[in-house]
Amino acid sequence: SGEDATGVIIDFVKPIIYYKDKYINWEKRYAEVTIRATDRFYDTSTELAPTDITLYELNLDNQWVQINDFNGKVGITRTEVYDSVSGNLIGYDYKIKLSDFEEEFKMRVSIPANKLGDSSGNFNQATDIDVILDNKKPRWTYVSTDTSNFESAGKIIFNVKGVDKFLDLTESGLES
Repeated sequence: SGEDATGVIIDFVKPIIYYKDKYINWEKRYAEVTIRATDRFYDTSTELAPTDITLYELNLDNQWVQINDFNGKVGITRTEVYDSVSGNLIGYDYKIKLSDFEEEFKMRVSIPANKLGDSSGNFNQATDIDVILDNKKPRWTYVSTDTSNFESAGKIIFNVKGVDKFLDLTESGLES
């Protein structure tokens, strides 16, 4: 983007879509994936609808497969994003809410090309955003108790068996 000799703005940059964050509410059984779409000259008349996105799941063969039997609901909320210096509107956050499901999977949110545009007639490229959605609580089963170090060290060890598709022991604070 820039100006020509007559002061007319020349814009060759397409709107950019990227992952912002996610939120999972285990109690109410929903997940929100927020994507951000930005462009210096964003066309506010273009926006995403739930029917514009396609959801995929990574299967056990490491292949992305379209989710055709999603039992939940998909909704999109759009929030304005402003440049912190100029105060100009530069795009929108699209919060994609997936409700009423209890799943754990790697999901791809696929947005087709030419959905979001700018005032110069440029449109977004097709964009895939991959995210892990784990809306299923881990299952824990008591196995045994070890009190052999209680007298000497004041330690009692409870052995449990946990099942969770995406459990990361290094991040959990648990010992194996």
